[in-house]
Amino acid sequence: MIQRALASKGLVAYILACATGITLYFRWPFPENDLMLHLISIRAPLIYDGFRYTYTLFLFTTPYIAYSLVLSGLYVFALRPTRKIKPMPLPAFPEPSKRNELFLVLGEVHDPRRAVAAEHPHWLTVPERGLFTGIAIFGAIGSGKTSGCMYPYAEQLITTSIAALLFLSAGTIRIASIRNYLVAFSILLLFTMLAVDPGLAQERAHPKEPRTSDSRLAAGLLFVVTLAVASFSVGHLPSRFNVPVAIRYSALGLFILGTALQTWAMIVNPFFSPVVRLQSERGHHLITTGPYKFIRHPGYLAMLISVPCSALAIGSWVAVVPASRFVTLMFRRMITEDAFLRNNLCDYATYSEHVTSRVVPRIALRKALAHARSKSVEEFTCNHEVSKK
Repeated sequence: MIQRALASKGLVAYILACATGITLYFRWPFPENDLMLHLISIRAPLIYDGFRYTYTLFLFTTPYIAYSLVLSGLYVFALRPTRKIKPMPLPAFPEPSKRNELFLVLGEVHDPRRAVAAEHPHWLTVPERGLFTGIAIFGAIGSGKTSGCMYPYAEQLITTSIAALLFLSAGTIRIASIRNYLVAFSILLLFTMLAVDPGLAQERAHPKEPRTSDSRLAAGLLFVVTLAVASFSVGHLPSRFNVPVAIRYSALGLFILGTALQTWAMIVNPFFSPVVRLQSERGHHLITTGPYKFIRHPGYLAMLISVPCSALAIGSWVAVVPASRFVTLMFRRMITEDAFLRNNLCDYATYSEHVTSRVVPRIALRKALAHARSKSVEEFTCNHEVSKK
């Protein structure tokens, strides 16, 4: 875990810098009462605003640079493998005449720090989009340039973009519910990135059939709209449109549980693809362990919980509207995927007969209802006997 955290030192430094910057912002705010600054604000308001924004920016960028240097030093000088690896051969070279997509093979990816065999070597390629836009990765020798650094960078970009979206939509960083949500989101995102299978990470980042991912784009857009509307609501709309504090904390707890369920499903299921397809090239087979012992689609259940709870955790009733549209879209996609798996995945039809619930454990629900009914009958019988006496 420590090795993976140091390998994702940029994201770790970002999270630590955000926490430090927010602490410094409230601990040592901008000295607005300084006589010289007050004079500048009267004579040159633009220069004064520049000082104020630069001061706030440095509260975040300076800790980020410091944490990056410290983590980079630990990564370069202190990181050592703690387990023995079993070297594996490279997969067969993808012949240009047999490629289904346009990409360029640059070389081989082995151990990121030493000239030794790796446990999961693979080919370093540039996809079609990179051939038109260009990709440049710089770093010292042995820093891991050829070990697939784009994925953790994408995770950092997602977290940074969401933080900027929420704060800009709200118009302030002082709303506690937004800060709490970002802290929970960042921690869960980091844990998910470190825990999931690298092959699954590659599949989710670059699915083999991107033309089938239209619903993924729509779902991502609805999720972003939900967060933006929720932040704008708590920052600008009257309090009657916003959620009470107690409900915000309850929704945040449900969001954490829902995201944890999705992470659990992604750890158990290495075929947790964002597109509906049969991953034959990765040996796609039926998964019946973990949460899949109780429901067939725990990932969808997690998303149906986490997105509406995101709106409530930030504190907006209004944002429930785009969140409900997200729920509708995911429910339809779940039905489509379930039908696809019944027709194409081996043993899935038999599995669906044993695990009859798609997203809600029906057996547990039926037992709870039966217990409640029996208890009601017992109370009615007892009261009836007492009334007779």
